[in-house]
Amino acid sequence: GQTACAACPLASFSFPGSRVCVACPTGQNTSSAGTAVGGCLPLCPVGFYGVKQLQGDLGLTPCEECPLDTYADTNGTAWPCKPCPQYFGSTSTGLQSESECRPFLRG
Repeated sequence: GQTACAACPLASFSFPGSRVCVACPTGQNTSSAGTAVGGCLPLCPVGFYGVKQLQGDLGLTPCEECPLDTYADTNGTAWPCKPCPQYFGSTSTGLQSESECRPFLRG
């Protein structure tokens, strides 16, 4: 009889016909378990989020800059980017840390 294959875990893949899982290169991950060759994708850099992982935990390419009033301080951020603290915001996109958020001007 044949043995059932187990899916490779996140951050790994297998070659066709192989039962061996291979780790993704540093700075890459997979969007799900059981990924085949080519399934390792680069993590989004700080200031960006993964546009296709709107419900996942990892931000993988393709990436977009975090919108106004938000930031991403780690590689691999998924939607949503972290919000600036209350009464703080931004005038640009792609913030890389909370310290880049600025207080709102009161008029």
